[in-house]
Amino acid sequence: MNKYNCTILERQLNDRDKYTYTVELSLPFDEDDSEDDEEDDDEDSALVILNKVPQWSIVFVNNPYTGPMHRRGAFRHHMMIPGDMFPESWKNLM
Repeated sequence: MNKYNCTILERQLNDRDKYTYTVELSLPFDEDDSEDDEEDDDEDSALVILNKVPQWSIVFVNNPYTGPMHRRGAFRHHMMIPGDMFPESWKNLM
C-alpha cells in the first residue's frame, strides 16, 4: 500500500450520498523516496491534483504531537494503583 501526504482541497457529496475529495499529492519521481516522509523536496516530486478520490482511499492521521493528549492543559494524573492489588509474581517481571 502506497502512502503519500496529501492536501484536501475540496469535499463533494456524490449521488450515492458518499463523499469524494479533490486532493493535491506530492508524488516522488523516485520510488525509494515514497517512504521518506521527513523531507519534501519539490525538485524530486511532482504535484498532482486528483478529483473524485473516494473517502475509503484516504486515511486521516494526526501530525506527531498534535493529538489531544499533547495539548496544554490536558488532563494527566498518576494512576495511584495500590501495590497489594497485584500478585507478587507479577511485580518482579522487569
